[in-house]
Amino acid sequence: MIVTIIKLKVKSKRLNIFILLIFLISFSIITFNRKKVWADSLSLWNDVIIKYPRASVAIYNRGLAKNEEGDIHGALKDFNRTLEINPLDVMAINSRGAAEFESGEQKEALDDYNKAIELNPQYSGAYNNRGLAKYNLGDQEGAIKDFDNAIKYNPKLPETYYNRANSKYSLGKINDAIVDYNKAIELNPDYATAFDNRGNAKYLLGDIPSAILDYNMAIALNPQNANAFNNRGTAKLAIEDKEGACKDWQKAVELGNKDGYENMRKYCQ
Repeated sequence: MIVTIIKLKVKSKRLNIFILLIFLISFSIITFNRKKVWADSLSLWNDVIIKYPRASVAIYNRGLAKNEEGDIHGALKDFNRTLEINPLDVMAINSRGAAEFESGEQKEALDDYNKAIELNPQYSGAYNNRGLAKYNLGDQEGAIKDFDNAIKYNPKLPETYYNRANSKYSLGKINDAIVDYNKAIELNPDYATAFDNRGNAKYLLGDIPSAILDYNMAIALNPQNANAFNNRGTAKLAIEDKEGACKDWQKAVELGNKDGYENMRKYCQ
């Protein structure tokens, strides 16, 4: 089961544009030979921070840029620095929690989400992320309550419905999970993992043809989705399409799925 962290990607892009406009207006000393500084967001914020070392918004945005590039350690350093300058920056607290979550520091992430929610009780992203931390710690009921609050304060984020569906699925509430997967897909018709997981839910309910349709869509949207190939193979075996199942498992193995290997060893000799 794949979960989704909300990192304020959309909001951060808007914030980047807003801050960029401020710097363009306030510091209109940029000349043609310095255009390369603005080639990407990391270069932009590095340049700003060199000039203004205590510009906490720039440090925070550089942390977001590092996180996007997979530099979690570097992102954490920037979020920590942001909070040294501005301890009540609720977005930095939430983003630090997300980075801690990705680095496996579940307790630290939970503490940061708690603090973000304490500072802003209507912070949808922090509720979603705290729900994910609880999900990882096995507290599915607590996770669902947090996802409920996230949806209450922002009902337009497909990730939150997807995450709540995963928690419901884990509790065996399969029909309820499908309702949430449906909503996630309605809000984001290109949500490949939602199609994959909805297929799993339909498979458990015995609706194999519909499950296969969902796996087909997941693969069409993301041809590198090894789980979807493995899951479709299992569904094809259930309708006695062993040849099709083995082909899907072979593809899953090529993409690095270990379950596909076990299925091939068991059924495709």
